[in-house]
Amino acid sequence: MPLDAGYIALINCTNIVIKNLVLSNNIQGIRIAGSTGITIYNVTLINNCIGVYVGTPASPPWRLSKNNLVVNSLIANNTDAGIRLYAASNNTLYGNNILNNKNGIQLWISSNNAFYHNNFINNTNQLYFHHGSWENIWDNGYPSGGNYWSDYNCTDLFSGPYQNETGSDGIGDT
Repeated sequence: MPLDAGYIALINCTNIVIKNLVLSNNIQGIRIAGSTGITIYNVTLINNCIGVYVGTPASPPWRLSKNNLVVNSLIANNTDAGIRLYAASNNTLYGNNILNNKNGIQLWISSNNAFYHNNFINNTNQLYFHHGSWENIWDNGYPSGGNYWSDYNCTDLFSGPYQNETGSDGIGDT
């Protein structure tokens, strides 16, 4: 299949649901630009350059992409990034399998996004932070927890909301 033979581009859109499909061999599997209220659910994005791009449009009006969801999706074997957020805020990504990408997640000038219950497995770089990416949320609070990181090599000796009580709880202490 040639590049860009079947991808989805949502530019300045609101309240759209994309579910139960496979997108592969594209520059971007799904491009969300200047859009709000987009839900990506149970989608497979493999062998693209970027699996999911959430950011600003290439031309005016330059609006932030915000309040979008990426849920229960497989995002794998993408040559640049599984997910790239560029000038994006208040987006939520949870329950995804993000594996074997060059960069699992790329954050460029993006903040106030929530990432939890994702599995980051064997990405060359689990996360790539560029300037201006701050105050993102990496867990859903105790006891719900955060994300699984295949390269996490620290300990789980403590439990509790502040990880200061004796005993393992399946949540890493750092």
